[in-house]
Amino acid sequence: MHTMLTLTAIHDRYLVDKPSQKNRIAEIYHLSRAVTLFKQKLSDPIQLGDRDALWATAALLGMVTFSLIDALKPEDAWPLKDSDSTDLEWMQLGESKQTIWTIADPMRTESLFHHQATDYYNAWMEVLASNTTLEDIPMQFIQLYSLNEMTSAENNVYFRPLLGLAAVLSCTKPPLVIMHFNIFMSHMESRFKMLLIQKDPRALLIISYWYSTVCDTSIWWMQRRALLECQAICMYLEKYHAYDTSIQELLQFPKIQCGFSRWKPGYPVDLQIPSLEASM
Repeated sequence: MHTMLTLTAIHDRYLVDKPSQKNRIAEIYHLSRAVTLFKQKLSDPIQLGDRDALWATAALLGMVTFSLIDALKPEDAWPLKDSDSTDLEWMQLGESKQTIWTIADPMRTESLFHHQATDYYNAWMEVLASNTTLEDIPMQFIQLYSLNEMTSAENNVYFRPLLGLAAVLSCTKPPLVIMHFNIFMSHMESRFKMLLIQKDPRALLIISYWYSTVCDTSIWWMQRRALLECQAICMYLEKYHAYDTSIQELLQFPKIQCGFSRWKPGYPVDLQIPSLEASM
């Protein structure tokens, strides 16, 4: 109940330009109670009848942590804002959700979430078995990230995120784009997360592209963070890595997608991906 009330309070804040302190207090109170009760439940022996409730709570907490962003403008959003211990906290929940998935087993036949969990699992398996290869990654990325025939996820931390990105950018079905986005964010490697914490420019560029795929989504709890942090990344890279022409050229697409600039005819970047060309 407290998790749902937290999400409701965040949604109320999302609907107004100048949220009141009352909304913020409600969010903090209900989220604190939700997390405390959730931890208490997990510390006790898990009853069979509690498994669906555990998974529902974990899923809702995922929505809460992603939507819970205080920034109202990109200057106040990560990575432009001053660094603190809460940066990218929402990403850590992905690992925790995998633990709850194992405990709750929402794919079991009698689960209320059987069909949705099965669809999600099948989509994850499709991502793992994707036929996306080095040839599907645009040349500009291949050059910037030093990819070649010997590149693998083991010797290049950027490779798997780029393969996923190539697949999602060529996807024309919005529901599948959302699923790709959620799967990537939930299964992000710890090595890549560390690069984001360190504000590595090439990792930031990749995330700006991932954010750009959902900037205009109609899913409210996803939209604000995706839009503001995509804009903040674009501003950060323009400010601190203006000298890197490869990054600046590739940055044009996320800038367009998040509303920072319009496509300039004749601009030298052509990623040769149908969905990108259509957006341009």
